[in-house]
Amino acid sequence: MSLKLKRFTEAILRHKKKSIFALVVAISGGNALNSKIKDDEVRRFYGEKAKQFGAVPIHPNQKLRKVVVLINGEAKRQHAARIFNKNGLPLLNLAGLDINIINVSSQSEMENIARTIDYKEADCIFLVGGDGTICHALNGILQKTKIEDQPPIGMFPGGNRNKTFSILGFIKESVDPKSNVRLCCESVMALIEGKQKQFYPICCKLENIFDKELKEKKENTSSTIPSPSVNYFLSEIALGWFEHCELKIPKFWWMGPLSGYFTYFWEFFKISPKAPIRVEIAYEKFCPGCRKCIEIPKDNESFLTWIFGTSNKVK
Repeated sequence: MSLKLKRFTEAILRHKKKSIFALVVAISGGNALNSKIKDDEVRRFYGEKAKQFGAVPIHPNQKLRKVVVLINGEAKRQHAARIFNKNGLPLLNLAGLDINIINVSSQSEMENIARTIDYKEADCIFLVGGDGTICHALNGILQKTKIEDQPPIGMFPGGNRNKTFSILGFIKESVDPKSNVRLCCESVMALIEGKQKQFYPICCKLENIFDKELKEKKENTSSTIPSPSVNYFLSEIALGWFEHCELKIPKFWWMGPLSGYFTYFWEFFKISPKAPIRVEIAYEKFCPGCRKCIEIPKDNESFLTWIFGTSNKVK
């Protein structure tokens, strides 16, 4: 036994490079297998919860909850749909929901489709994509309906950064949904169980400064000047050189934890920063409303009914 061990040790020392390579492959393969086993256990756990939810009997006249799923096919380098089909769609099927899946090829198409959906026939809108997908979908939804009239909106982490989840407090930092099956399943289970949180989106009006100055000069003329574009979002506002580098970071995933530093270093030599960007920002605080700015309806309807939900009329 000692002779075999001695020969094995000598063989390893003789082929150091091959031994190191084999060790790295074995460790990587073991970690990948361990991660796959854990992910399967997570999917099985949430699958049982969704199955229990779907097994609850309902009244014959009660309709199934209708969910419209909008999938951005370009999100996550065209992997968002595959991630959703693997981690999200089976749970929705087990829960017994009426699902209508719409595959979208671009963010502009996402906005157009979100604007044309009949929200009276949908109990929830479920968005599969990243921060850009959520932004364009909100633009289409809020341009058609008021915030009070829109259905609940669910989000599936199918983007590269998913900063919306971080900002809203769902996760401490942006994660890769491919390696975080639990976050994907939790987002779907929140939809199934009807868990809701109320957030007010940020309304951002973008106007070209030169168009604004031209409008002030030609205020009394009939020249056509583009009106400000309105965008709604739940994440951050970013532009310029830093935004350019942040969008490039996923391409250097092979650098691991150094991908961010390498991206800024590489892009600086590849495309040096241009001239400074002139930005004028005017921030308007959100007003929840009060009695001072609400007028009593002219048809003598109850003011208290509208505000507090009572049946008392204003005398």
